[in-house]
Order: sequence, then structure tokens, then C-alpha cells
Amino acid sequence: MQESYAEQVEMLAALGTGATKDQIANLLKRHNGNMEIVASSLIDGNFGTPTVTVTEPEERGRTMTKAAPALPPRRKHSSPVDNSKAIVPFTGGKPPQYDEMEDDDMKKALALSMEDQGPPPLEPVPEEYGPFQDVRKYDSRNLDSGTDHALRQALEASLNDGKNNLAADLYVERPAQERGRENDGRPVAFRSSDQNSLFVPPVFQALMALPQLRARLKQLPSQFTPKGDEEIKEKLELAWHDAQLTREMICHAECTQQAYIDIKPWTGEWTDTTSTHSPMKTASQFLERLTRNLNLALPSPSAPLFLPTIDNLSNQAEVPKTPLAPHVEVTKPEIQLYYVIPLTMGVLPPENNNLVDILEYNISNDEVGCVRETLPDVLAFKLNRVSGGGTGKFGFPVRLWLDRWVMDKREFVVGKIKAREKEIEEQLKQMESESLKLKKCEGRDTLVDLRACIRHFELTATDGGDPKRRARNENTLHKLKSILKDIEDKLAEHATKTEELNTERSKLWDLPELQTIPYDLQAVVIHDGLLGRTHMFSYVRHNGKWWKVVDDDVTEASEETVLGDSSGVHLGSGAFITLYSKPTEEKELPWPRKVRMKSQKLDEEFRANLPQTVRYMFEKAVQPISAGDSEEEEYMDAEEHIIVESDSVVEEVDALAEGKPDKQGDETDKRPDGMQDVVQMRDVD
Repeated sequence: MQESYAEQVEMLAALGTGATKDQIANLLKRHNGNMEIVASSLIDGNFGTPTVTVTEPEERGRTMTKAAPALPPRRKHSSPVDNSKAIVPFTGGKPPQYDEMEDDDMKKALALSMEDQGPPPLEPVPEEYGPFQDVRKYDSRNLDSGTDHALRQALEASLNDGKNNLAADLYVERPAQERGRENDGRPVAFRSSDQNSLFVPPVFQALMALPQLRARLKQLPSQFTPKGDEEIKEKLELAWHDAQLTREMICHAECTQQAYIDIKPWTGEWTDTTSTHSPMKTASQFLERLTRNLNLALPSPSAPLFLPTIDNLSNQAEVPKTPLAPHVEVTKPEIQLYYVIPLTMGVLPPENNNLVDILEYNISNDEVGCVRETLPDVLAFKLNRVSGGGTGKFGFPVRLWLDRWVMDKREFVVGKIKAREKEIEEQLKQMESESLKLKKCEGRDTLVDLRACIRHFELTATDGGDPKRRARNENTLHKLKSILKDIEDKLAEHATKTEELNTERSKLWDLPELQTIPYDLQAVVIHDGLLGRTHMFSYVRHNGKWWKVVDDDVTEASEETVLGDSSGVHLGSGAFITLYSKPTEEKELPWPRKVRMKSQKLDEEFRANLPQTVRYMFEKAVQPISAGDSEEEEYMDAEEHIIVESDSVVEEVDALAEGKPDKQGDETDKRPDGMQDVVQMRDVD
């Protein structure tokens, strides 16, 4: 640095342009000390060609500054085939170590190339990936740059240690002393010893958390088969079978002494191996089957169990206002029935990847709505992720207000709420565009440049003793400050207005008239993107608490954990099933004596295989079932599965279901769901 420029360098460095003092000194030397030209160059970001100080041999007695070469000097070889100084000589000899080389630039380049950059990140698991494929072909997958190293290590370990090989993912029983159920209100875990049905336990675990389902299973009516249609008969018999299976499983889970139960004795072995390659898709399909059959087998004249009536808004006057009878419901095309409401993630921006926004998008685009009179006790949702766009975490609320999607509210929602929401969006976009124009000009930061110019006129600008020039500099400084203040005030105004609009938008839906139909979250099913019995699990609400159920492991969880679990997000998976139910204050009835006796018998078989010391501990805790009205129950059990044949009684029942008057004038036998039981069933405890 030239001594004569020391003072000017300090003044120019105060501009805060980011230039070094050597660069400023070089610019001053190049422009013969003209500080205004140098200041303009610095403000424009022109710092000049970087230079390095090269010291000549000592005998020359001086130093000089030379421009740094763009590339290291190329070595000259005596012949084209001279490879004595190549990095890896052709002769196969040992390559020289980088710290033994003479070229400094080559040393640095080779040292950088030898640094450990870490393994590449991983990409999402492809849908067709399965346990019977070669996992080595997926070892080079890449995730987004935000993947943390711990996650990468965990994923690689899971891919390489054989856990994704279902043949190695064995069903292991706990030690006998650890198989007892804790008395802290936790639910019993469902497991499956069948390797092809590992997706089934989380679905049943989620269904068991629904109080309305449990209540209807406890009051399961006798079976009725309509006459004359074998196809309907077959479908209703399948529905009845699934309802009975679910009833026995859930009853046993609530009454057993065991910490977990194997569902294979109820569900059998699955020969279809599709689930091993796409467990989320198979679990969703299984949920659709169960919700359909349970809705058919457990009808109610007041509300369906799972099936909402969703129709076009133009048909509002024509849609039925009562639940469909099972023999009518079973004839409807499946495409018109939404036992599980589908949601597609990836069609909206990432900030809208939540249940409410996706459902609103689907309802608005299709111009449909739900019928208030036939809203179900339970709402089931399944998530489909669009390939390439459906990544990220799926959000869902603890309480879902359904009013905004009911037909009689859609006109108000579309005409008032959504119209105002659209206005707010347009205003926000306009202010964002105006703010961007104020902040940026030709790719440069306007505020930074203005502040640099102001510092220049305050610190470095000279007038050379000319009064006119001094006045011009002062006038320019005043204008720059005025412009900067106007821009800052405008940006602050935009920020305040943006905050006000966002607050208004967040409260648009917080209206009493849109908060009369609540549904509470009861269960969530999550897949973490990998394969195996511990990679699909559920969160369930049980006895007023949240529990995480992973295979046979049940642990208490907080509501924040349930809503914030991001398992599988990095692999394009995560939460994909959510179940909501209407709040209920009704006290649950006990399970019928017959199914409790079955559960107790299964526990007896379980205790018989335990060591004597452990068996004694279980037997002490057994609560015997009272005999009750055993003769009546035996009669009821014998009559429960009677198939109703076509006769005059059934014909009379059909006439009642169609709304014809009762010949005997007895209105007590008439049921609005079109079904009639010859033997009126009730469970006596």
C-alpha cells in the first residue's frame, strides 16, 4: 500500500463496500488518487483485478506486484510420452503423495480432491422397491440437499442390515413375564405373524380407537338377507363376516390380559404379496373394504357410520336426507361412495399441504358438498402423493370443523369467505411485487446502494474548495436521504399491511356459524418409507391419551408429537390415513357376555402355555364373568345366525320398508333403514 494513499484508503474503506484495503490502494494508484472515481467504482462493485505480492529474489533488493496468473504454469515434457511426472504413471508404479509434489497449485487441487466429502444423500424409495429385489441397485439414491447426516446413516443402515428383507423380519414373542397388559390405560397392540399382512394391524389399531364403531359393534343386530338377489346376498354376507371378525378382535383386545394379540387367527394368511412392495396403497385399499362392509353391517336410522353423502350443489333439493338402506347402498357404484375420502397431495403449493386446504380444493373444484342430514359418525381420509410433487409433511388438525363443506353453507362460503380470501391473496401478491421493485433494481440491492452513496457523500466526497460544488454535493446527499426514507417507509407500510391481511385471512373461518359440526382426530397411520413390521405404525387416542403403537410396543405420546411426526417425509412417505369422529359424551356399554366369554377362553389358552409361576400371576388377576341370564343368552346365541327365508313375514317387512301401511297397524316393527329382524336381538350382560 502506498504511504501517500493511507488516509484516502481509510476513508474509502468506511464506505462498507466489501473491498480490501489493497484493492482500494490499487484503484487509487490506477486513477492517480482521484477519490470520486474510486468511490464510484467501489459502489458499483468494481474492485479491480485481484493482485498478489510476489517477492523477487533477495539479491534483487526490491519487491514488485504482479497480477495473479489464471492457471498454474504448464509443465513442459521432453517428449509426448514422458510420464515420469504424471499423477499415475503408466508403468503402474506407486503414485507420488500430494505433499511430495513440487507444484503448489497441484498440491492444493489434489488435497481438495482427497478430502472426505461424505456419502451422497439418498433419494426416495421407488414404489416398486421390495424385499425380493437387489437392494444394491438403490445404494446410490439421492435425497434433497437438506437431508441430515444422521438420517442418511440410519437409512443406509436400514437398507444394508437386512431389515427390509421380510424373510429376516421375524415375528418374535416377548418373554412370558413381559406379555402381561399394563394397568395404565394403554391399548392392546395388534400384531400379525403373517409376513404378507403387516399392513393390517395398524388399520385395525386405528379402527379400535373409534368410540362410535365400538358402540355399534356391541349392539350388532341380527343378519338380514334380502330375497331374490344373489349378488346382494353375497355382498351383505361378506359385510357381516367382516363386522363379526372386527367385533371379536376389538372385544378381545379390550378384555384380554395380554399386552398384544396376533390377528392371524382371525384374518388368516394373505397369499397376495402386493403389500410387500406398496404397503401404503394396500393398507388404504384394506381400509376401504373394512369401512364399506362395516357401514353395510352396522346401519343406523339416524346416521351412517362412515359414508357421507357428497353430491353436486345443483342437486341439493334431490339428494336423500336419510341414510341409505344396506340393500340400496350395496347397489350403488363404488365411484359414487366415499367411505374413505381421497386427498391428493402435490397439486397445491407446499405451504398448502394440509388436510383442510386439500379438501377445500377438491370440494371447490368439483362444486360438490356434503348433506347435513346424513353426515356420518366417522370421517376417514386417505392421502395419495403425486409423483414428483407430493413430497413434504402432511398437516392435519386435531379438531376438524365440517360446516364449510356442507351444502347449505357452500353459498355463504363461496360468496363471502372465499371471495374475501381471494381479494386478500391479490392484495398480498400486489404488495409483494411492489416491495420487490423497491428493494431490487437491475439485480442490485437498492437499499444497500443508496446507503453506500450516502456514506460516500458524507465521508469521501470533496468539493475542492468550490462553493457551487459543495452546494451540489449537499443537495445530492439530501435527496438520497429523502429517497431512502421514502423507500423504507413504504416497505414498513407494506409489512404492516401484510401482517394485518394475514391476520384477517387466518380469522376468516373462525365464525360461530362455521363451527357447529366438529370432528375430533382419533387415529393416524404413518409409513416411514421402508419395509418391515416396525415401519408402519399408528397413533391412537385411548382413554383420553395419545399412544404410539409400533408392532408390539405401545408408548404414550403427546398431541404435539402426533401432529409433528415427520417420519418418512424424506422418502416421500409419512402420515397417509387419518380418522376423525364426532365428539360423544355417552358412556360406553360393556361388551356382550358371549364375546367376552370367547375372549376369556382365548386367554385361558394363552395362560396354559405359560410357565407355572408366570401363569399364577395372570390367573390371580382374572375377573370372572357372571353367569347372568344364561338360558336367555344361549337362546339368543342359537338364534343369532338364522337365515331369513322368503315367506309372508318377510314380504310384510319389505312392504313396511317401502313405506306401505302395516296391515295390523303396528308401527313399532317399522324401521326406516329397510331391514327387519324376525328375532329381535339384544345382549344381556
